[in-house]
Amino acid sequence: MAYDLLRIAVSRICGADPASLTIGRTEHGKPFFVERRDIHFSISHAGEYILIAIGSEPLGVDIEQRRVISYEKIGRRIMTDPEYEAFLEREDREAEFYRKWVLMESYVKWTGLGMFGEIKGLPMNGWGMFLYIDGRYFAALRTEFPAEIVLTEYRREGDGFRKL
Repeated sequence: MAYDLLRIAVSRICGADPASLTIGRTEHGKPFFVERRDIHFSISHAGEYILIAIGSEPLGVDIEQRRVISYEKIGRRIMTDPEYEAFLEREDREAEFYRKWVLMESYVKWTGLGMFGEIKGLPMNGWGMFLYIDGRYFAALRTEFPAEIVLTEYRREGDGFRKL
């Protein structure tokens, strides 16, 4: 469903037939349009949301739904020692965990590195934006330079989508 929506959105941007847009993958799994290497995108989904970013430069997005997990245990695996110590001192550990997680995941999607190798201490350079959606979702966008953001909501209807 996410890739169908992506193809529809990109076809509206560039006038291509959605069925003509073939998706390939880099060696680390980053998807791209075989026929339109000038159009970059990133997709993430969680719960009832699909987050799609489309641009003329590489970018990455991630969305996570709030759920009960061991923030401290996972935080130990993804944070450097100084980051983890500061994290443990915070009262808002859940929000801080998700903020770090979605910014990190959007970073590895932007760079095309994927979740391979060591993720502690990634440089996290570039420009990032954190979003809190509906009080239940945490999301982030990462790209090299500040980006113009246009949010559009679509609802599934029958075999297609309707822009709200």
